[in-house]
Amino acid sequence: MKFKLDENIGAAGTAILNGFGHEVSTVREQQLVGVADNLLLEACVREERSLVTLDRGIGRTFLLSGSNAMGVVVLDIGAPQRRDLLLARLHQLAGLLENHELAGSVWILEAHRVRMHQAG
Repeated sequence: MKFKLDENIGAAGTAILNGFGHEVSTVREQQLVGVADNLLLEACVREERSLVTLDRGIGRTFLLSGSNAMGVVVLDIGAPQRRDLLLARLHQLAGLLENHELAGSVWILEAHRVRMHQAG
């Protein structure tokens, strides 16, 4: 699967998802840091990538768009943000992808549950 990692994920996210056989690009690599949510989602659609982020707001924007071209994964790690929780959510994501289709959905990965919402 192809992913774009938001600016707040870091190199560890790339390493984990690449390790599970996924193709990863980052917002930082593409100089998209700080762009509006709708422009970031448009870039993901153009590149046929699903977005991985810590930002719940972009998940709502995606759901309202009605797009089924890609998906959004929100990693809920609470505050303050901790690296160990981020890494745990990325491994959780990799496991979910073995049995679930992300396209057209927003997944919110929390410590003890996963919420999956369909766009449209």
